[in-house]
Amino acid sequence: MDNSTISESPTHPFQIGNWWVDESGGFHSAYGIDSSIDTFLFRHLGQVKLIVKHSGISIHWDSRHVEEGALPAVLGRLCECKKNISVQLNFFYIGWAQENYSDPLKAIDRIFQVKNGRSIDILHTTMMAKHGIENIDKATPLINRGYKLWDRSGGCFDKISQDIYPNYLPHILIFRPDRREENLNYAYVGSKSTAARVAGRKWVANATSRVSDQSCAPEDDDFAEQVSAGFQGVLDTGEPRYEHVRALLHPEEGEPFWLSYERLLTRHMLHDGKPAVICLVNQTQDISIPLLGGP
Repeated sequence: MDNSTISESPTHPFQIGNWWVDESGGFHSAYGIDSSIDTFLFRHLGQVKLIVKHSGISIHWDSRHVEEGALPAVLGRLCECKKNISVQLNFFYIGWAQENYSDPLKAIDRIFQVKNGRSIDILHTTMMAKHGIENIDKATPLINRGYKLWDRSGGCFDKISQDIYPNYLPHILIFRPDRREENLNYAYVGSKSTAARVAGRKWVANATSRVSDQSCAPEDDDFAEQVSAGFQGVLDTGEPRYEHVRALLHPEEGEPFWLSYERLLTRHMLHDGKPAVICLVNQTQDISIPLLGGP
């Protein structure tokens, strides 16, 4: 469909539906196009994909292969938005990154950031930033509540009310020393934890007793080593740690993706009176480690 024939809606100047935007800025309906060829359209034709709903707009592109005429056409339409709408950016830069904005103008600024930085090479694909525990009030609500639970319970897991479990357990990882106390092993993997998202159900089902620095993919060995490096210190000292993490991860299926999250490491005494390290994780784009100059 030609660009000029797309009618403007009361909310935003995009017609509801899925669209491909070509190098000349033309909008073409994606109806009937199998998503299995998305990679070809992104990387060989340099096109931008739009998914437009009443609730918002999702924009997908490969930052290093996008044609010069495709993004400006999308940016021009975004500038015409009559009010704040949700804009989700999905761009490939070494791996896929996903970011959400409630203001189209902020999304536009971010698209320019990505465009200007797309040729930059990254030396490290796992990046961590430690924040003092005195900054815990600036953390997301889940991490903040997790710290208060640990503090009020005195580090005794059994003192945490079971009413809290449904909103707490899916986000945690529990690590316990092995029999020889030589390694920390996985004892529990929450369904919404980073490990569960990256490794998949099969790995999670067999995760118990795996060593904490053992990755689920050879490409992620550096990630596993770095994020597990602080566990022993928390176990030894009992001092909590609040950290930000950004890493390029390789799922069991599909292409690599960027994951950014906050985490809180605490030592708890479990029901058998033995210590464990609990890692509470919350995925968020609002961390102190930028990617191409932004979230």
